[in-house]
Amino acid sequence: MNERLETYCDGIFAIAITLLILEIKVPSVESIHSSADLKHQLLIHWPSWFAFSLSFISMFIAWVNHHHFMKQIDPEKTSNVFMYAHGFFVLTIIVFPFTTSLLAEYLNTPYLMLPVFVYCLMNTVHAAGWVLLCHSALHPLNLGKNEAKTKYIVGLRKNISFTVIFNIAMCVLSFWFPIIAVSLTALAWLIYLVMGIALSPIDD
Repeated sequence: MNERLETYCDGIFAIAITLLILEIKVPSVESIHSSADLKHQLLIHWPSWFAFSLSFISMFIAWVNHHHFMKQIDPEKTSNVFMYAHGFFVLTIIVFPFTTSLLAEYLNTPYLMLPVFVYCLMNTVHAAGWVLLCHSALHPLNLGKNEAKTKYIVGLRKNISFTVIFNIAMCVLSFWFPIIAVSLTALAWLIYLVMGIALSPIDD
């Protein structure tokens, strides 16, 4: 059952990540009259590439972490709570292409505040989804393979709880300083990426 659940989640991740690039449009040839025009058109789409890169990194990190998380779970044990928690978790993944598109569309405009707030809010909800996922792996039934795996899940839940707090702070900050909020969010994901590469556990 848990193998099917992980396969299902892998499919959701693959589709959601692929949808990100569809928001980046190729400049129409009718609007291009020189190489300089093409260069200009590509450069003015930097908000789309920034939003795409930010969401790709965050979703890829989530996929890697989910893989490591499922390695802690006994493949022979599951619960309805665990499966429904996965439903909420994948919901937070599916919404990423929309929030990415919204951020890209308004990143370089005077109307940045609300899109940044929405993006930070969905990061908060996604982090909360992780906390729920970890909690559902521990209650009402402990799904960890052994005591060491259970401690890993407990530690992961604690660490992600701090991420929830950070993202809530970014939501609040976005009302007054949206550029700073989205910049700190991007910096945080880059730090997660570096730490993930350096500190990811070796699968048993």
